[in-house]
Amino acid sequence: MDDTFGQPSPLSRREFLLRSVAVAGGAAAFAATPSPAKEVELSVWANFNEIHRYITDLAPKYTQLHPTVKINCTLFAQRALDEKVAVALPAGQGPDIIDFASTQVQPYLQYMQFAPPETVEFVKKNMPEAAFKECSTVKGELHTVPFYVVTSALFYNTEHLAEAGIKEPPKSLDELAEYARKLTKRDARGTITRAGLDLRVAGGGWGLTEKFWVLAMEPNGVHILDAASDKWKAGYDNEGGRKALQFYIDGLHKHKYCAIDMKHDAEAFGLGVASMFCRESWVVDYLGKNAPTTKYGVALQPRGAKDWCTLAASRGFAVPKVSKNQEEAWQFIQWLVNDENCATFFKNYGWQPWRTNVDYSAAYKERPALKVFQDGLKTRGYRLYPYPPTAAAIEVYARMADRLAAAFKRPDLVDNASGIAQVMSGMAKETNQILADNNLLAK
Repeated sequence: MDDTFGQPSPLSRREFLLRSVAVAGGAAAFAATPSPAKEVELSVWANFNEIHRYITDLAPKYTQLHPTVKINCTLFAQRALDEKVAVALPAGQGPDIIDFASTQVQPYLQYMQFAPPETVEFVKKNMPEAAFKECSTVKGELHTVPFYVVTSALFYNTEHLAEAGIKEPPKSLDELAEYARKLTKRDARGTITRAGLDLRVAGGGWGLTEKFWVLAMEPNGVHILDAASDKWKAGYDNEGGRKALQFYIDGLHKHKYCAIDMKHDAEAFGLGVASMFCRESWVVDYLGKNAPTTKYGVALQPRGAKDWCTLAASRGFAVPKVSKNQEEAWQFIQWLVNDENCATFFKNYGWQPWRTNVDYSAAYKERPALKVFQDGLKTRGYRLYPYPPTAAAIEVYARMADRLAAAFKRPDLVDNASGIAQVMSGMAKETNQILADNNLLAK
């Protein structure tokens, strides 16, 4: 009962102590019960089968290290991912991480989260300057963590070359065409049963243009896009561009060391129905799994009339702004490109890591052909070039691919200088129109 209105009766000392102990004990019990950790599921959109396998295989290991983080990786065909991103990001949707080429990110920079300082520091410390520059804005903001680099090299079947009396791989485009003619086999009807050189002649999207650009254009001193200040213009409506198309037309319809209606790419090479072709390091992994008895070598790309060079395009991981798990996404990305994982990636999945400060000796011991690709990053005189850093590049290359695929089917272009000039001129006009539509055409 209260002694005075609104005031409690005084407590005895014993009762006060008992109540204090009870309250303190309750607080201690509350403090000893930690808040439940945040459960995170990182969603990743992957572009290539090898990347999907890599992330899926390593995900359980990462979850062991970080039990509250789970990884869900979805594989898309390359063109399907392009279309998915084009719809999702502007609509405010998307994954936590996208496996992307630096060029693919360009049209979506406004939707991307730039890397935090610790990730920027890691990339600057462990990646070549060219990789950081390609994956950053002009202000130096890192939009993609470079992981692997797309370089091309010449794969050649050593048994086929020996059979034809050829002692070493071709060093120039002229030798490449000459050897291709010697290596080609035909049946009694004249149908090619073994292509001397497999040319990329089909396949949707900008990859077709990329292979044409890498094999026949840049070595002849031709860029698809020429820079002019912060603008661009078509760079191939010239002698070098025409020479590049002539190289393909001659191979398909004049010397006939390749045919459109036959198997192509790594499958053809692995089956022995193509003696040579140019492609990236993933083919080493493909052949190991699908054609382990094929005897082959790898050499740096043949020289052209103007240059000895290859594409060095960065691919890696980007984090969209829509991600609700950005901190965890950047941590996972940085873990994916650490020393141990890069070595595992190169040896077991085939794509070439950008990192040159990692010990890849285990990969070279198991798959010696991989060393040629890493050596190409530091071979004197062997020029490495990236995709043109413009948001219009992907559309330019994709539209060129449609025109090139149609041109490759035209035997009437054999020894037809005016016809080839017309193809290149029409294609260049379309390229410039795309640039103009994006306010990127140089005057």
